[in-house]
Amino acid sequence: MNLDDFYEKMVEFYPKSRSLVDEHILEYEERLDTVIFEDILFPFIEDDLMRDEPDRLKELFDYFEQVSEKADAHLMNVFQVTILEKIGDDKEILNTAKKYMGILTTKYRWEADRALGRDV
Repeated sequence: MNLDDFYEKMVEFYPKSRSLVDEHILEYEERLDTVIFEDILFPFIEDDLMRDEPDRLKELFDYFEQVSEKADAHLMNVFQVTILEKIGDDKEILNTAKKYMGILTTKYRWEADRALGRDV
C-alpha cells in the first residue's frame, strides 16, 4: 500500500477532500504529503472523532489498521508523523480514537507520541 492508495481511499471516505487536494496541487505544483495529511485530511478525521459516530469510525480505523499493517515505508512514515501524531494533540479526540484503534494503529500512535516527548 502506498500514498496513492491512501489518497484514493481517503477521497472515497471524504469526497469533499478531493477538490481541496486538487487545489493544493495546483497551488504548490506538487503534492506535499505532510501538508495534505495535516491540513486537509485530518480536519475531516477530527470532525468524525468529535461526532463519535461508531459505524463510521470503526470503518475508518479498520482502514487505518490496514494501513499500519500494509503500508510501504514512505506512507507509514507520513501517516505516523501526521495523522497519528495529530490524534494525540487533543485528549478528547485521543480518548475517542482509542475506542476504535487496532493493535498496530495504537502501537504506531504511541511511538509517534513518544517521539514527540509526550507522556503516553
